[in-house]
Amino acid sequence: MKNLKEFSKKIKVNHVYGIHARVAAKIVEISKKYNSEIFIIKNGKTGNTKSIIEILMLAIVNNEDIIIKAQGEDCVDAVEEIANFIIESTGNYL
Repeated sequence: MKNLKEFSKKIKVNHVYGIHARVAAKIVEISKKYNSEIFIIKNGKTGNTKSIIEILMLAIVNNEDIIIKAQGEDCVDAVEEIANFIIESTGNYL
């Protein structure tokens, strides 16, 4: 499964403040470890996870579904790490 060229995962954001600046900054930090192109998709709008501005412009609020999608050799690891971070951190007040 690690040899996939594209991978995506749908998750629900469960945080009273949605994806705010500190969470977005950590997503950028995680994303920069990977060679894959990684995106968050919300209601048809796409933001590059290596850009805090693009993430924040999606205005992701509590209880919204998002898709994390990546293309590249390490796409599965990238999507899983970002998804797990969002799921684990959104219950806290990061």
